[in-house]
Amino acid sequence: DSFLICIMRAFFIIGIFCLALSLPAQGVADADTIPAGNESMFKNKRASITSFMMYHPEDTLADEIYNAYISCPFPDNFNNHNLKYTNMSFAEVTDDQGNGLYKEEYGDFLNRREIEYNGKVLESYLNRMKIPTLMVAKWFNFHGNDSTGYAFDMSLVRERGFYDSNLLTLDSIRKNGRAIADANKELISNTYVVVNDMSFISGYYFGKLILWDPIFWDFIYPDSLKTDEQRNQWAIAIINEWEFSSGAVRNNSYLLRLVWNDSIASKFYNDYYTETWDSTKIVSFLADTTTFRLKYVTNEMINEFKFKGNPIGKYDREQVVKIRTARSIDNNIAGLQKRYRDFKAKFPITEVLYNDKGKITGYAAQIGTKEGIDKKSKFEVVRESFNPETGRTEYKRIAKIKVKGEVWNNKYMAAEDREEGTDLKYTVMKKTSGGKIYPGMWIMEIGNKKTRYW
Repeated sequence: DSFLICIMRAFFIIGIFCLALSLPAQGVADADTIPAGNESMFKNKRASITSFMMYHPEDTLADEIYNAYISCPFPDNFNNHNLKYTNMSFAEVTDDQGNGLYKEEYGDFLNRREIEYNGKVLESYLNRMKIPTLMVAKWFNFHGNDSTGYAFDMSLVRERGFYDSNLLTLDSIRKNGRAIADANKELISNTYVVVNDMSFISGYYFGKLILWDPIFWDFIYPDSLKTDEQRNQWAIAIINEWEFSSGAVRNNSYLLRLVWNDSIASKFYNDYYTETWDSTKIVSFLADTTTFRLKYVTNEMINEFKFKGNPIGKYDREQVVKIRTARSIDNNIAGLQKRYRDFKAKFPITEVLYNDKGKITGYAAQIGTKEGIDKKSKFEVVRESFNPETGRTEYKRIAKIKVKGEVWNNKYMAAEDREEGTDLKYTVMKKTSGGKIYPGMWIMEIGNKKTRYW
């Protein structure tokens, strides 16, 4: 009887567990341009991101920022590994001792010690909430229902790793456990959580200092404002507008990495993985609170205060908040890639450019301001190959390149605002050293820019 009760409880846990998952239905070319319709040939084993937003219900524009966040496009060049849960309340995030997070306020920005502390608190909280277990479950397509039971399969691993359907079967896992574990390690160990702690930092206080200055008013008051009451009402209206138009969405992004190694993979495959309903394995997997963990890596914070072609007046407040929210996320993702090499995305050379005389004039790559590059950015060109002995993808440096001329402006809504660089289709690079470069070779940025604190 006690066993049946345990199974019934397990079914209840499984039902809740499944609600947390939202699974997505998700070489070198011979020519000098990637053939149209064949972009899939140049997909690589990209890092996967599970993204969260820290919600501050008491803050100005909290709901607008939340609505903007859930409608923002997912970062390019990463696999979408999101769960059903997309946000967490700031007040609920604590470590195992009940200690909460430092909150950033206007004029009192977080220092490095406070940021590192917040990262560790997030690590503790997300592990206690079993987020890494959910992430692993999603990797192995945890599915089923109370009637038929629950199981895993390799469909998502196969899709993201571009594996042959015959390679990743239950039989092959049992016979070639180490080879499969090595192959999956490259994919699954590059799975990350990004927590975006976003607040609207207004320009109220800065505006107030200026607008309440009597000398300022001597120049700015319209002649029609005759009484002190009229002047005060007018001043308040200006300050309220300044609060919004001169403010910014300030985003501290915390990066955590899923811990996945040989011993964890071995335990998962041996003790938990099953492609048919096995109550012992499934219940044990769900009850495991120690095997699957996240580890805090680093943080990034880059502000987006200004717009060329200011959207204020052109868009309503909801649209402006969405622009600033999307750009804050893109800026921080770009910054995290510069700070942590393993998180760095790779981009293909899409075209070799020639002049009328047949001389190479540059190399086109669809990477731009959204990815945080500028006219000083430098890259290494690498050739990808698979080592069957190690089961790992390896990259060999072929050449070095740098930006030539203008940078493609691909920031969110930049084209609508007619910002400089949006008329380009890509960024052109020039070779500084190395061998011959072909379309489809990958480029990775060289160097590490420091985080900017404002």
